[in-house]
Amino acid sequence: MKLLIISDTHGCTSVIDGLIRAESPDVLFHLGDMQTDLKMSFLKKDIPVYSVPGNCDDPYRTDGAEICVDLAGHRIFALHGHTKNMRLDPQRGIYAALEKNADVLLYGHTHIPLWDNFSGLTVVNPGTARFRSVQKATYAVMTLVPGETPNGRILPVEPRHMFEER
Repeated sequence: MKLLIISDTHGCTSVIDGLIRAESPDVLFHLGDMQTDLKMSFLKKDIPVYSVPGNCDDPYRTDGAEICVDLAGHRIFALHGHTKNMRLDPQRGIYAALEKNADVLLYGHTHIPLWDNFSGLTVVNPGTARFRSVQKATYAVMTLVPGETPNGRILPVEPRHMFEER
């Protein structure tokens, strides 16, 4: 099963369809900032989408701010990161994922891409999918196979991902 993982689109809506088209994922995870960007996507209707709100969506919203999803024999704990103050210390999110018996933690918020492993927990922050002059736009692709460690990579968002044929 192939996952497309994006976060912190911050109004850059065209990148969502561009990445779906380029990667042909089975599932899309949007890790907040801005959930409303998903409403602009024409292609997401064809695949399951899991989304959590970020601090720019509604910083006081707690319902749905953290989700646990079982896919392809793996348990995925996803959150934006602001509810666990992960910008300062990702350990709170890691411990929360381990408490949920997750083997994958997905989070955003920091805009800093990360792919790591902590005590058998695959920890992924796709970075920000929004183009900015000072920051490289990135996203993650993950493959899930039952009984195997999740594998994948962080990739750059390229200009070709920004333009859509409608």
